[in-house]
Amino acid sequence: MKLRRCIVLEIILVGILLSILQCAMRDMAAGSEVPSDHPIPTTASILPLQADNRWIYRYSTFDSTGSLQPFPDRDLKLAITGMYRLGEGGELVPITRYEYYDSADQYFYRYEWESLDSGYLVCHRGTGEVNARGLYIAGTFVREQTVLFDTARLWFAYPGGEVTLWTIDLPGGDTVASTIECASKTDAAWFSRSDSQEPSPLVFLDSCYLYREKIGEDVYYHCFHPAHGKVSMRHYYKGVLRESYVLISETLCP
Repeated sequence: MKLRRCIVLEIILVGILLSILQCAMRDMAAGSEVPSDHPIPTTASILPLQADNRWIYRYSTFDSTGSLQPFPDRDLKLAITGMYRLGEGGELVPITRYEYYDSADQYFYRYEWESLDSGYLVCHRGTGEVNARGLYIAGTFVREQTVLFDTARLWFAYPGGEVTLWTIDLPGGDTVASTIECASKTDAAWFSRSDSQEPSPLVFLDSCYLYREKIGEDVYYHCFHPAHGKVSMRHYYKGVLRESYVLISETLCP
């Protein structure tokens, strides 16, 4: 009888110890949670804003008559290679995989062109006047050197209101002011995914935003889709097509 009672007590004691051990392990796991368990900040915009988003385009050039040049097409690469938040003194603070769990009111993203380690610092403003919402150029970067403008410039209005025409003039003296308008919010576009395993790699998109940018006699048509970003670009000089690029591959982080 005493033996049976001892066995029962031992079983109960072991159960209590296992329960305490499991609780301790859960507490240790919660305390050792790494920043990568937190979602990376992302900003909804006409250009999906999240670090490591990448796009590849097929780039073509045309002669003065608008005929395709006999040169091989090449790939054009654009990417968001990093992000920042504002520090207490108004300085840009890089956000790494160990720091991105700190929330911020505004994030700035490195929009890099052709893997040159340079490009624009962009951000999205989704509050305030409807006509002032959209994708902004907030500064520039070259390698680790960043320049934040005193005032960010509206680049592509989104979703846009009644006023559809605006001017962008970047500081520095080496750029020419351009006039941009939202020509359509219901444009249709298609692109062919070079990395697709589907029988038909064509992707059709409707409800695209088509922006018309004019700089002197140069006119650029930028086609965007909120789920994909920039889908294509066409550049005309004096009414003649001179260059274009269209999306062929994308890597968008969830």
